Amino acid sequence: HRIVDGFLAGSFLRRIADNMEKFVARETEAGQRRFMQVNFEQLLVRELGLKPPYEVSWVLKNELRSSTIKSINRASKIEFSQDNRNPQDHSGVRYLDDSTALIWISDFESSPLKFKHYLDSVFENIRNKSINKLVIDLRYNSGGISENVLTLLSYLEDKPIRWAKKITLKNSKTFRQLNHRRVKQVKKERLGTSLDWLPIEYLSGWNWKILFGSEGDDIVQEITPEPVQPEKNRYRGALAILSNGHCFSACAFFVDYIQKTKRGIVVGEEAGSLVGTQLGYPVLITLPISGLQLMVPVAKIQS
Repeated sequence: HRIVDGFLAGSFLRRIADNMEKFVARETEAGQRRFMQVNFEQLLVRELGLKPPYEVSWVLKNELRSSTIKSINRASKIEFSQDNRNPQDHSGVRYLDDSTALIWISDFESSPLKFKHYLDSVFENIRNKSINKLVIDLRYNSGGISENVLTLLSYLEDKPIRWAKKITLKNSKTFRQLNHRRVKQVKKERLGTSLDWLPIEYLSGWNWKILFGSEGDDIVQEITPEPVQPEKNRYRGALAILSNGHCFSACAFFVDYIQKTKRGIVVGEEAGSLVGTQLGYPVLITLPISGLQLMVPVAKIQS
């Protein structure tokens, strides 16, 4: 796995990257570029049969140089369900000086209840330390649950948060099954196991249409979600957000909200997802002949 001569190495890798662009979906140019960056190792393994670590060698001014690049085998990562995911494993806090804190969040996939408890403790510490400058690092944040984003905003805003006005759903058997599982989980969390049998989903015109609609139907619903109220111990100081092209879905929604409301400044690249519209409810589809798996969002939420 050695490539000698810097020009040939650059040309070879550029050709791979150019070909990869044909297979990577793009909402924004920065999003496509960062997604390719993060998944480049998988391309080398799957398409070229190379296995890490990689040794890259090049010649500069007649001197041979080399570098060993280690990589994470994503296939060996353990996936946790949302109920078992601890926010501390996907976020953290650093205090840069007596008045400045940095919060980093790699995704918004934790259980909403656990995420809320986690933020309670984080912002209580920030208040106790008299922090008046806060940086939130969302670079390489892959997105996640909208409820977690709204919870985070409630610790930053001083007015009710109005976040969506219309949702469009693409109905399918796969989506109906996913929606049924999610509704069941929500009922269990809010009502407990003793009352989770209540068919409350039938009271919603939206769920009724999903359960009994036709395959492929577009279900369009005007929505007026209850505004999210600011937290009493919210942070009131200066705010800066770090973003890059690998900020997708719920992450892009957060960045867009901060920019539109002028709550803080955003530093870095544009987000990977288009603003104003959030795609959600991804379903996993396995193609019957090739066996390729596609992750397809079936909901479009307009803010």
